[in-house]
Parts: sequence; C-alpha cells; structure tokens
Amino acid sequence: MYRMIIRGNKSLRDVQEEFNMNYPFLRIEFLNESANSEGPMDMLKNFDSSAKDQIGHFALSYSGNELEILPEQTITELEEKFREVFNANIQVLCQSGNDWVKAMKRNYWSLAYQNEHAERLNGMLGNME
Repeated sequence: MYRMIIRGNKSLRDVQEEFNMNYPFLRIEFLNESANSEGPMDMLKNFDSSAKDQIGHFALSYSGNELEILPEQTITELEEKFREVFNANIQVLCQSGNDWVKAMKRNYWSLAYQNEHAERLNGMLGNME
C-alpha cells in the first residue's frame, strides 16, 4: 500500500485496477447516480467501467484535476475527495469470501486498516471451508 495519484486523464478501469493492486481486499465502484442531477456526473448513468472513459470527463472543471489516495485516509474521506475533485460518486466495497460488500459501519476506518481487516476475515473464512 502506497500513495496513489489519480489524474483526470486516467480511465475509470485504470483507477479501479490501480486501487485494487494497492488494496486487494477493497474495490472502488463508480455509482450511477449523482448528488446533483444537473451536473456532468449524469454521464455516468450509462457508463461502462471497462471502457476508456477518463475520470476527468466528469469533473466540473478540467484544469488538471488530481486526487491523492493515502493508506491513512478513511473510506468516507476518499468518497468525499472523489466528489470534490472529479464530481464522481464512488463506493468502496470490501471482499467477504466470494462477495463484495459495502463497508457500511466502517467508513471511519482507514483504507489500510479496512484492507487488513478484510484480509484477516477472508483468511478465517478460508480456514472454515
């Protein structure tokens, strides 16, 4: 886990893949709804994350948008940063066995701690099989 910089020219798929390389038990999903239905975020309603759409296309301003992701950031902080910088609503999911679930009551945990917790949980689930 290390510091990540997300620039506006990065594709949605690349953002997801880089995040998952750093946090293998966490995943970013781009949501299909926006807080402001009149903004550029509306374009995400039909987006395909496997496409080459760049995250910067959804920003209100195109002037070199950049977002820093740090292991000590909380899930809530990360979700807020994506909204502020790129006008994008995301959700961070954590792996639970073969499923991906929203970390609903743990949004105040750091990304590093949430990833470690999910890794331990998955290790325990694997031992039960």
